[in-house]
Amino acid sequence: MTDQMTDGRQAGTDRRPRVQQLEAHLSRQLGDRAWRESGLGAAAGIAGLQGINTNLEQQNVELKRRLEEIQEELDAARAANRDLTRVLNQRG
Repeated sequence: MTDQMTDGRQAGTDRRPRVQQLEAHLSRQLGDRAWRESGLGAAAGIAGLQGINTNLEQQNVELKRRLEEIQEELDAARAANRDLTRVLNQRG
């Protein structure tokens, strides 16, 4: 009986490092999961970043197009202003 108790204690002592290793691993996994689910984690993966990049590129194209339109309107307004100023100066 004493030999069995000694063997049991030895087996428990031998398993202690493995149990501690598994506990640490479980703790890390649970912590990582809680971090991700909280929304505080890093940005989405590569696919998410690519989607964001695509949206930004589309916005950039649209903004450039709108800028060109506004520039054309401004150029037309300046030309009209020059013409009106010339007409007024010729009358005076």
